[in-house]
Amino acid sequence: LAPRFPGAILKRLEFLRLTDHRILAIFVSRSGMVDHRVIHVKESYSDMDLSSMTNLVNDNFQGLTLSQIREKALAMMSAEKALYDRLLARALELSRNYLDQRDDDEDEVLLDGTSNVLGEPTLAEDVDRMKTLFSAFEDKGRLVTLLNACLEQDEARVLIGSECHDPRFQHLTLISSPYSYREQPVGAVGVLGPRRMDYERLVTLVDSLSRFLTQSLTRRAVEGGPLQRQIAPDIIEPEGSHE
Repeated sequence: LAPRFPGAILKRLEFLRLTDHRILAIFVSRSGMVDHRVIHVKESYSDMDLSSMTNLVNDNFQGLTLSQIREKALAMMSAEKALYDRLLARALELSRNYLDQRDDDEDEVLLDGTSNVLGEPTLAEDVDRMKTLFSAFEDKGRLVTLLNACLEQDEARVLIGSECHDPRFQHLTLISSPYSYREQPVGAVGVLGPRRMDYERLVTLVDSLSRFLTQSLTRRAVEGGPLQRQIAPDIIEPEGSHE
């Protein structure tokens, strides 16, 4: 489960011109996490306009969470000042567009190794069971729910068969563990496998990997490097390795 922005507090929101009708919005939180989205607009903005709009946004929203920014932006858009200040109105509209894109996001699950199931003797001989399993693997929404539940735990969690509350997982076990950033759980790692497996080894493996990710994110924050979420790889390529 890829990292999310839990209670992100704005340090700076930047608007950069890509083309006449495409604006890049870059959100930098106080904790050092960076998010960027491409906003499509109907009218063209000059670099000077965007620079002024960036300053207006940061003057009004710096130090606020995303939900607080949305609430204040909506209030300001209906205020008399915004009706007469065209630059402020456009800055608020760009901010709203950025927030709308964030709201449309779904949690991202990175899945690999499903072909390994083909080599499991207890599963490979049953074609119907195999189809059910691959259907479960493709249901990213269900995987997100299971991994999100693990964010409430402080250590590795083991769900066996029916404990996953999904018949497609009745022959599987999920071992998962959260990883943190700034002492807040931001994602999770896990292993899906048959109910008969080396639990001691895999629990240790998953727990060690989650601790490694936590330490890596913490070390990167101490070193001053931002944590970038790759939203538009065709526009910006994040420095360093991906989370």
